[in-house]
Amino acid sequence: MPKILLFLFCLSAFAVVEAAEFRHSLPDGKKPWTHENFISGDKKFSFVIIPDRTGSERPGVFEQALKKANLLQPDFIMSVGDLIQGPTRKDKQSSDHLREQWQELIGFTEKSQAPFFYIVGNHDISRTRAGFPRANEDSTMVWKEFAGNNTYYSFIYKDVLFLCLNSMEGRDSRVPQIGITDRQADWAIDVLKKHPDVRWTMVFVHNPSAWISENYIKIQKVLHKRKYTSFAGDWHHYIKFKRYGHDYYVLATAGGVSQMRGIDYGEFDHITWVTVTENGPTVANILLDGILSDDVTTAQTIKRHYSEILDTEPFVSDPGKPWRAVVDTYKLKSGTGNEFFQIDGNLLTLSGKKTAGQKVVSKVIDIDHPSVGGKTLQIVSAIRAELPAGRKSSFNLHVRILDDSERIIKCEGFTFTESCPWKYRDCLVKVPAEGKKLQLVFAGVGFDDNSIGETRNTFIFER
Repeated sequence: MPKILLFLFCLSAFAVVEAAEFRHSLPDGKKPWTHENFISGDKKFSFVIIPDRTGSERPGVFEQALKKANLLQPDFIMSVGDLIQGPTRKDKQSSDHLREQWQELIGFTEKSQAPFFYIVGNHDISRTRAGFPRANEDSTMVWKEFAGNNTYYSFIYKDVLFLCLNSMEGRDSRVPQIGITDRQADWAIDVLKKHPDVRWTMVFVHNPSAWISENYIKIQKVLHKRKYTSFAGDWHHYIKFKRYGHDYYVLATAGGVSQMRGIDYGEFDHITWVTVTENGPTVANILLDGILSDDVTTAQTIKRHYSEILDTEPFVSDPGKPWRAVVDTYKLKSGTGNEFFQIDGNLLTLSGKKTAGQKVVSKVIDIDHPSVGGKTLQIVSAIRAELPAGRKSSFNLHVRILDDSERIIKCEGFTFTESCPWKYRDCLVKVPAEGKKLQLVFAGVGFDDNSIGETRNTFIFER
């Protein structure tokens, strides 16, 4: 066989092997990615993530990011949404305007040597709102014309599962509007259960606020049992943090609106380079003029307020496992409205005394755990508080133990009378024999308008 034919034969055989390593569950027809000609051929592989392009786009940046990404020869390129501007003006919300924006986008992505995967952002599939009565339906229709019928999907590449979610699916004409619908959550859980033994899972969603939505928390309970990493966009600033002991990343921009104040604020244009190794992913951020490590901006170093969804300290459940993650995030603040109720003067404290004459905001949560009497429980929670200096106020996390008659027989927990940063606290509670019911009580006593008490990742263990 001539050498050139032998070379072409080997090359074609290699391509077949690569194709066999890529699997997806979508039917024939258009797909939400450009092509499937993957580059490398071993277990180790790399991919690039390009952040938000739009939201008052700065022209030219996305195209430059896409070109530089291909210079690095990744196996493929992911996005985190906001790839077109969408119907942001009443005179620019027709389907034809959306099609023009998609045609411009595809004019860039079809030149990509590496496959480019689309993720739904709030500009790509928009929210139905006043003045835009069909924004979600129309932008969904146009997405399907250009990227196929699936707005969320999964695929496996070299034994790594990629879960690509749509945080805009339910933000249509129905009331109430929700992001991740019941149907999508059930689908995601089914995908995870069908692939329990992949070596890693990568989760992509545009809006980080989806991470604390009711339906994502259902997905989270399945994710918690496996090795995974999560990526999002939307905020237009970069930050890395821990949540449930796993790495979560919010990426900055590749042309989206930004004050561009630099790494101290997480505001820069970049691409994110992810290399998947035998031990999991490593992450680097590449600017147009340099390379930054994945911890360039963290919750400890960022010079701006960050959301209460961040989990910056690792938590290791040793020696047991929680029988229930009781609560993910609760925030108490004076005047919070219906989410928390106010008590005019009477709240049982850890000392057994009642408050008197102080404004109290609180939240009581019944804990579904039968027959706790005689058991020793460990309560663990990440807590922070912002309390005014010199004012008699406190933030409390109580565990109430009640008997059959709903009488409170014991209280244990934490009380903070000064401001404190996020930190895990724990205590042991010996439940009396007559203890039949548990309640968690989050309470702010003597709060003013600047007082805040927050708790997240609260666990209860049987010891």
